[in-house]
Amino acid sequence: MLTAYTHFGKNHLHFDVLDSTNTFAQNLIAKSSPMDGTVISAGFQSQGRGQFDRKWLSNPGENLCFSIIVYPHFLQPNQQFYLSMCVATAIARALENEKVGNVKLKWPNDLYIGPLKTGGILIVNQLQGLKWASSVIGIGINVNQTSFDPALPNPTSLAIQTSNVLNLKHLLDNILFQIEQDYNQYLRSADFDHISSAYHKYLLGCEKKSLIPQAMTFGKGYSKV
Repeated sequence: MLTAYTHFGKNHLHFDVLDSTNTFAQNLIAKSSPMDGTVISAGFQSQGRGQFDRKWLSNPGENLCFSIIVYPHFLQPNQQFYLSMCVATAIARALENEKVGNVKLKWPNDLYIGPLKTGGILIVNQLQGLKWASSVIGIGINVNQTSFDPALPNPTSLAIQTSNVLNLKHLLDNILFQIEQDYNQYLRSADFDHISSAYHKYLLGCEKKSLIPQAMTFGKGYSKV
């Protein structure tokens, strides 16, 4: 199964410490032409960021902190949220494959297990003129960390929820495989109905008929180059 999709992560740069995998990936794009599916990972991020410029706190060597460089030229700029939904649901599927139960997504792209947060996704897109040039998909997942800053409102980790210590490399490989599979199967083929339906399946509070704001089909996160 894992041999069917092996492009994402074929070029993988890992560092013990980085300020931010997203920042490193953006700088790499600015200076060179990294191959599609290049992965930047770090054992620890000193300046990791989540949504709305919030700091992402993570213990060294216990969690997954990585970014994926992609070039979704086949998408229109106003279709950016489909990339976000596709990545989020792929990660949810990968976690379920690891026997993690009750995986949820909190709008727009936080990863939850039940009511507790275990990760997040931050995507930075670049435009070249009116065309989509590149995207950096930043992902942080609490995996083996079991103690958290008490100021955090509702953190958890996969280890807490499963009572198991997970192999970080194995988990990363399976997440990359699932993202690549869904990216190629659904996003490239513009199967937006499937992507939206899958996203709503995992959406926290969707059973209460929560609605995704129409504006989020365009949203923010673009910079022109």
